[in-house]
Amino acid sequence: MKTFCNITDLLWFQEGPGVRKHQYTETGVKLLNVANLVDGNLDLSTSDRYISEDEAYGKYKHFLVNEGDLIIASSGIQVSYFDKKMGFVKAEHLPLCMNTSTIRFKSSDKSMLDIRYFMYYLKSFSFKKQLAKFITGSAQLNFGPSHLKKMTMPLYAIQVQESIVRELDAIHGILEKKQEQLRELDNLAQAIFYEMFGDPITNPKQWEVKKLGELFDIGSSKRVYQSEWTTSGVPFYRAREVVKLARDGYVDNELFITEELYDKYAEKYGTPKVGDILVTAVGTLGVTYIVKEKDRFYYKDGNIICLHHKGAAVESKYVDFCFKTPFVREQIDNWSGATVGTFTIVKANTTILPLPPLSLQQSFAAKIEAIEAQKQAVQQSIREVEALLAERMDNYFG
Repeated sequence: MKTFCNITDLLWFQEGPGVRKHQYTETGVKLLNVANLVDGNLDLSTSDRYISEDEAYGKYKHFLVNEGDLIIASSGIQVSYFDKKMGFVKAEHLPLCMNTSTIRFKSSDKSMLDIRYFMYYLKSFSFKKQLAKFITGSAQLNFGPSHLKKMTMPLYAIQVQESIVRELDAIHGILEKKQEQLRELDNLAQAIFYEMFGDPITNPKQWEVKKLGELFDIGSSKRVYQSEWTTSGVPFYRAREVVKLARDGYVDNELFITEELYDKYAEKYGTPKVGDILVTAVGTLGVTYIVKEKDRFYYKDGNIICLHHKGAAVESKYVDFCFKTPFVREQIDNWSGATVGTFTIVKANTTILPLPPLSLQQSFAAKIEAIEAQKQAVQQSIREVEALLAERMDNYFG
C-alpha cells in the first residue's frame, strides 16, 4: 500500500556552505564540487579543490560527509541532466567536505526509508513535476532545503521499497551494459582511425596539413528571434540539441520555427545540406554532427557553425572524427581561452588538420558506417530500456 509523506519526516538533509575561493588550498581535505557528480556517481578526479584541515575539522566539521550519504547538485543544473548529477559517498572518498550548490541526504530511519529508493524518486518525473512548482530559474534547476521542506513523496513498506530498488537496479544495470557496448564501439572506431592515419599531433605519415577554411565554406545561420520560436513546425536546434544528436542519435526537440519562416530562409540563405558538418560554438565546444538525408531543421546563429562542402577532396566522416582527437580538441580549447566558451567562424577557419588522400578517407568512412550501424541498433535498444525504466518509475512514483 502506498502512502504520501513529507520529505522532512523521512530524511535529514543539509545544504553545503559557501566556501570562498581565497580559502582554497593545494592540500588538506577535498572540497566537494558540482563537477564531481558525474553520470550518477561521485568522481573526485574531476576537481582539485581543498580546504585546510584546520578549517575542515573546525569551522566546517558539520559539513564533513559520511559514507552512504546521497549527494545531489541543487543549482545551475539543466533539468535534462539532473539525473546524472547525484551520487553516493563511498569510503574511498573520505575525508570530504561539502560546498555550495550541493545537498546531502540521510535516511532518518532506515527501517522506514531505503535511501536508494529515495534516489530513484529524485530521478522520477513525479519529483521534477513537484519541484517545478517551487524552483527558481528556467531551463536550470535552482533549489534548496526550503523547497524540499514543502514536498511530499510516495512511501511503501520497507520490504516493498527494497523490491522496487532491486527491480530498478536491474533495469539500470542493463542500461549500463548497453552504454558500455557503445563505448567499446567508439574505442574500435578510434583504433581504426589511429591505425590508418597515425596520431595527428605527430603526423607520422607526413600528410599534408590544411586549414578548415581551405576545405569548407564556414558560416552560421540567419538569426531567428525568440519571438519567432514556436511549439510545432520545423525543428530549431541550439548547441544542446546538437550535443544530444551526436551522443544519442536522436533528440526530443523543444523548439520549432514555422514552415513559412523555414521556407523563406531556405530560399534566401540556404540550409545545411547532406554531408555538411554542424559544430557547437558555445557550451560544450566542438561537438560535431553530420547532416543526414532525412534531416530537416534550422539552427541558432552563434550557437552552431556549419562546415559547408565546397568541392575539396575531403570526407565528412574523417573530419568529424578529427574533431574528437586531442589534436583538434587542443586547438579549440586554446582558441576558447581568450574568449571563454566560444568557437567562432574566424577560429574555425584557421583550425588545422592533416589531410590524407581522399581514397583513404573514404575507406575509413566505410568502416565507420558499419560501426555506426551497430551503434544505432544499440542506441535504439537503449531508448527501449529507458522507456521501460520510465514506465516502471511512473508506476511506483506517479
